[in-house]
Order: sequence, then structure tokens, then C-alpha cells
Amino acid sequence: MTSLKRTFPWLLHLCQLAVAELAAKGPSGPVDIGDLAGRLTSDTLGDMLLGQDFGSMARGAAVDYIALVHAFLAAVQGRINDPLAKWRVGAEARRVAAAYAAWDAAMVGVAREVLKATPPEYTIAGARAVGCHLLRVIDPSSGKPLTLDKLKGELSIFYIAGFETTSHAITWTLGLLAAHPQQQDALAAELARVGLAPSDVHPEPRPFEWGDLSRLPLLNATIKESLRLFPPVSAAVVAGPNVCRLTCHQSYLLP
Repeated sequence: MTSLKRTFPWLLHLCQLAVAELAAKGPSGPVDIGDLAGRLTSDTLGDMLLGQDFGSMARGAAVDYIALVHAFLAAVQGRINDPLAKWRVGAEARRVAAAYAAWDAAMVGVAREVLKATPPEYTIAGARAVGCHLLRVIDPSSGKPLTLDKLKGELSIFYIAGFETTSHAITWTLGLLAAHPQQQDALAAELARVGLAPSDVHPEPRPFEWGDLSRLPLLNATIKESLRLFPPVSAAVVAGPNVCRLTCHQSYLLP
């Protein structure tokens, strides 16, 4: 919770950048909300994990973590669903190997930075709480701190597990709201009642505060309903009928 509260101002800043980006595009055409949500959550994770701005919202980052992780997950997906993947050669095999190598190199770079300079105390990597500071974790198999290779793996898990599922949840929630304008109106009314949306009483909305999260029951219910209808899950799933079979009540085979 301490990490979330410390990151909250940064998250508000990222949301303002997202709103400005949407306003600049105006009604000129469709907006890829999934891409926008992914960039927002990537930069949020950068602060929560390491106290760094990954630069995804500005699109000027030295390392494009989103492009790297998308290519990496696609490669993982392909290997999971192809029992012959390890023996394949050719362009596709080289693409998969390159995706693995690129993500590995990026995470090695991050791990080296963590070892060189401990991240701020509020971050996941730098928290002083027992068991939270990755540099203080003892590997039970060796009795020593995490090696560079294992630290790299832990950082990779934290990033991927937090970034993709959260961005998908945001995308589905906004998509559902767009499909139900009456819910949008009700949500806007709730925000207006507490001064977070324009109204006769509050022509200029006030800034969103941490305490507002507990004052918006409809917003919380909307998010929870979206999670119920479209729960985000890992992108790497087995999809071979000879590997996993699920039969529903009407005997339809779902691969």
C-alpha cells in the first residue's frame, strides 16, 4: 500500500498525459485504447518497481519495453503451442530466438542497474520490508543473495505480471462503458457529486486524491463488474486439442 500511495501522484501525471493525448486527437478517428493503457501501465510499473520513468507515454524511451515484451510473449505462446518448436530452423525460429534474446538483454540491463544503485525505498525492488527487497532475498538453494540471472527473472515477472493484465482491465472497462452510455452518465454524475467532474456547483473539477478511491462506490463497482465479465489472464495459454480438452454441457469441444 505504501508503494501504491507513493506512486499515486505519478499515476495522476500519467493520466493527465493520456487525457491530453486523447484531446489532441479529438474526433479525427479511432484511438487504440489498448496501446494507450499499455503505455500508461508500463510507466506506472516503472515507478513502482524501480522508481524510473520508462518513457512509454512520451514514446521516446531508449528501450521500448512494450514492444519487447509483446514480441517475447508471442514467442513464448508459439513455443507452448508448437511441440516441435525446439527443433525448428528458418526465419520463424530466428525471430523467436531474437525475441527471447532481446527481452533477456533488457532485463539483464535492468538487473545490473538495480545491483549498481539500489532503487528508492518505496519501490518493489528497493522496499525495506522483510521479504520485499529483492536484493535482500536469500536463495534457499544456495543460501546466498539472488544471482544476476535470478534477479533478472524476478524483475521480469513483476513487470509482465503487472503491466499486461492491468492494461487489459483498463481497456475492457472503458470498452464496456462505451457500450453502455447510461452507465457512463451515472459514473459522471457520481464524479460530479464529489467535485471530480464539471457541475453547477463545481464548474472546475478539483484534482483526484487518494482518499477519493473510497468515496466512489459506483466507480469501484464498475471496475469490479468489468473484471467479473472479462478477467485478465496470462497471454501464454496452451491451445492444442490433443494437449488439453474441455467439454461443456452441450458437448462442444473447446481447444
